[in-house]
Amino acid sequence: MWDKQAICSELLDFLRQQNKPVGEYDLIRHLNDTNHFASLRRESANPLLFRKHFITRHCLYSLQQELAPGWALRISMLEIQLEKVSSVQSDDNRLAALDGELRRYYLDLANLDQATEQSVDELLKNFWKRFSAYGDCSEACKILGVDESAQWPEILLAYRRKARSTHPDMGGSAEEFRAVQDAFEILKNRFGK
Repeated sequence: MWDKQAICSELLDFLRQQNKPVGEYDLIRHLNDTNHFASLRRESANPLLFRKHFITRHCLYSLQQELAPGWALRISMLEIQLEKVSSVQSDDNRLAALDGELRRYYLDLANLDQATEQSVDELLKNFWKRFSAYGDCSEACKILGVDESAQWPEILLAYRRKARSTHPDMGGSAEEFRAVQDAFEILKNRFGK
């Protein structure tokens, strides 16, 4: 069993020493080197990596809630940084962090406990599917006539309008209609629909 308090303490010490942004890989490697993941070694590769990732994120989001005033823990997909901030900034950062869907996911240990090799494989497959489609999102947005920052309801409405106007039965071409369908599928994957 992993020791949350020890891992949180180790992460906080490591981040204080760095004084610069670090990647999650650096944090996981450090926790490996300090034997905090020793009890997880009996698993196959994907579930093991998922558990290390989940535990690291869980501890980071827990730390984010517990930091002393004047400190902020910035967590993004690419980098993590502990930094000194004014008390006003610190309060704003904490409030902004409280409503994140990712944050809720990683703070719920049931998500870790319920992870199976099959569910982790499915999670990875969906991630790579969305990731590969992400580069095509710009073109898909152009085809549907929406801004790249458009949210799902706007995309759905634009798709319905475009599909209607490009449908072969409504005077459009099969090629145009297929392009609209493909663009919609790309954006659908981006939003996990």
